[in-house]
Amino acid sequence: MKTNGNGHTNGAGATATELDTSDYDQLIVPGLGKLEGTTYPGNDQIEQSVRVILENIGEDPQREGLLRTPSRVAKMYAELTPAIISTPTR
Repeated sequence: MKTNGNGHTNGAGATATELDTSDYDQLIVPGLGKLEGTTYPGNDQIEQSVRVILENIGEDPQREGLLRTPSRVAKMYAELTPAIISTPTR
């Protein structure tokens, strides 16, 4: 890794560094990334759980900016764990 040269530090006084992605090439598994055009179904139980979480942190799940959040979270979990939660559809 190399310093980024912009003078930023990590809060402990050390110079911030840029990520050298070649250090992580061995961790990349081809074929397991997001497939463009693939959609994932929601999950009613996960959506309801997200609503409960939102309520418990003091949010209103019916607020305009949060109305679709439970569905987005459920689809995110389906995308991350398709073999466990659902099968992607096209």
